[in-house]
Amino acid sequence: MTEFERIVIVGAGVAGLRAAERLRELDYDGELVIIGDEPRWPYHRPLVSKNLLSGSDRAADLTLQRHVDTGARWRLGTRVERLETQRKVVHLPGGEEIKYDGLIIATGVEPRHLKGVPRHSPRVHTLRTVDEAMAVKRTIQESD
Repeated sequence: MTEFERIVIVGAGVAGLRAAERLRELDYDGELVIIGDEPRWPYHRPLVSKNLLSGSDRAADLTLQRHVDTGARWRLGTRVERLETQRKVVHLPGGEEIKYDGLIIATGVEPRHLKGVPRHSPRVHTLRTVDEAMAVKRTIQESD
């Protein structure tokens, strides 16, 4: 599996991590670049709304275990702004471009917002990420 020199994985969550690990298991020996807009290493998302909010775990406790050393170059806290499939390029902030030979999009989904819920109220939160869970905890503590 060496026909690609660089594979870019857009999405640094569990799917992106596991895709990189699987490529290494399949003997891919080219460059791997994993890009994710969150500033954290991949973590267990279900535990965000359970253990983190209850206080039984800290954010650092949620980090996913790595099964394979991917040797990937991680670009955390970096959002892919657009994709040019003809040129095989992903565009990052500041005009940076990363060329790829192979591309995996593992970004997950955006949360749905319920109709009629005041989206801009400081007491209404989306709960999907560690940072969002911490904001919920702060709101609860402030209302006590």
